Amino acid sequence: MYSLLGLHLFGGHADVSASGRRADEWSGEEGVSLSNVSAMRKLSSARIFEDGDVGVTLRMQNHSALGKILEVRDRVPEVMRIKDGANYILMELGPRRETFIEYTVECPLRGFYSLGPVAVRVQDPFGLFHKEKELHVYNDFLVFPKMEDLKDTFVKSRVPKIFTGAVNIRQPGPGSEFYSLREYFEGDSFRAINWSAYARSGKLMVNERERDAVSDIILIVDSRAVSETGPVSRNALVYSTRAAASLAKFFLGRRDSVGLITYSDEVVSVDRDTGKKQLYVILTKLAGAMARGNIPLQVVVNRILPHINKGSPIIVLSNLEDDPTIVSALRDFQSS
Repeated sequence: MYSLLGLHLFGGHADVSASGRRADEWSGEEGVSLSNVSAMRKLSSARIFEDGDVGVTLRMQNHSALGKILEVRDRVPEVMRIKDGANYILMELGPRRETFIEYTVECPLRGFYSLGPVAVRVQDPFGLFHKEKELHVYNDFLVFPKMEDLKDTFVKSRVPKIFTGAVNIRQPGPGSEFYSLREYFEGDSFRAINWSAYARSGKLMVNERERDAVSDIILIVDSRAVSETGPVSRNALVYSTRAAASLAKFFLGRRDSVGLITYSDEVVSVDRDTGKKQLYVILTKLAGAMARGNIPLQVVVNRILPHINKGSPIIVLSNLEDDPTIVSALRDFQSS
């Protein structure tokens, strides 16, 4: 009886191999069924920064009345590193049972990523046959470029705009913060009179407020194909996106209005705006910046100059390679 069983099993395996059919096309009682195995995945976060960690929990379920020997591998992007746990397991999963596979991946590089699919292989109890299948379970997540804390920068607009609630620029004008005292002049508001100073000096003195203003800051990131020359984790585009993210965080924290432009095989822009929402928009664009194309900087200048306020600071982040228009483009920016 055992010999006949062995012949039957080997004969079935030989027929399947000869037929040339893929394992995921098997049906009926031939081979080992995977139709009752399912997978679900949960991430600890859908948005992180470079060098951050994502915790992954994979839930494997056996819905059949028979136990299965499962070999499971959860696919992760090549640039990711498994920090804790494992994305591969060989196990026996009992009838109508479930198990959880937990691991942590480290994400060293910015970008849009996806986990999945889940590759599953089932063995028969004798270890003679197996069936493979990919469960198309995907989870997308976003890795933002790393940001550094900047204490101060020399960048200030020559023509700041009056904007209630914005940063103080150490000039007298309409505002909320005390700047200095000066003598009262006809036409000054009585609300501005400093009565304590009048009591001391006998002269009418008024409070000067520090002028509130906001600057328009334009960040330009070179994401041409040449910007990715060098190691994948240490090239011009990596450093440019990190610098742009750090500058955007600083200027938006200072309540400036910040816009972003990236140029590669096309020019992509983020309109100037303020606040935390703008930082998220900028970080998302920087995370998706791909090195490709070779649009010269002069094209960018010609396109955006008519839309930039005169005197607005413009910061270009580029390795300045393979672009004969660099000098003339920067000259045009300076003259604006």
